[in-house]
Amino acid sequence: MQQVGPLIFGMSPHEVAAVLGEQPAHREGAFPFWFWKRSGVWDLRTDHFPGAGVSAHYGGPAPRLGGVTVHGRTGPQLHYWGIPLTGIPPTALDAAIIQYAEDTPDAWLRFSSTGAVAPSDVQLSIGTARTGDTCISEPSFYQEDWEMP
Repeated sequence: MQQVGPLIFGMSPHEVAAVLGEQPAHREGAFPFWFWKRSGVWDLRTDHFPGAGVSAHYGGPAPRLGGVTVHGRTGPQLHYWGIPLTGIPPTALDAAIIQYAEDTPDAWLRFSSTGAVAPSDVQLSIGTARTGDTCISEPSFYQEDWEMP
């Protein structure tokens, strides 16, 4: 997988903002030398785009897009294997993915440390978002060489 919608892995933060047509509402990162009381250069890790319903994850010394999380409550609906991935109750999504794997001879599954199931042929991690007293799915896609959480 080389891209998620219009977001192409390897884009700069400025290119991501331009493609999405909005500036990030919130940024996450760190100063690498804070414990030595040096200023250092701020290391950008994540931009949140509430209008588009996605978060962009960056890596490398010059931040480059390496992952995209689609927000469960506000993000666009994405499908994989014909299964909707965004905003679905986690148990229903797990059941649909497992059923597809049982019906497809070459399908393999991967389970995360939290127990979420995902296809093994794509860098996909299924997280959750709270919606009141329930949870819904938030898929995250990563470039091939990205270490997934």
